[in-house]
Amino acid sequence: MTRPEQILTTLLNVAHDWNGPIDEAILHAQINSRVQPEPEISEFRHALRTAENEGWVSKVDSKRRGMLWTITHKGEAERIK
Repeated sequence: MTRPEQILTTLLNVAHDWNGPIDEAILHAQINSRVQPEPEISEFRHALRTAENEGWVSKVDSKRRGMLWTITHKGEAERIK
């Protein structure tokens, strides 16, 4: 598995494990704790953009909590491949 694939897979697993909308900063911190060496912010953003473009995660902009992300049914299917 390539590093981008590892980061993307971890992103989907974290979103799944959270079981609800997850704050972008928490999502990033959780990925950092599971992928070594810790992904650069550009690597994290690339994974997040890829997941969003593929329809694996969706975002909601919360005025109080900032950007929140959730895994979609399509993301769940991709995660268990």
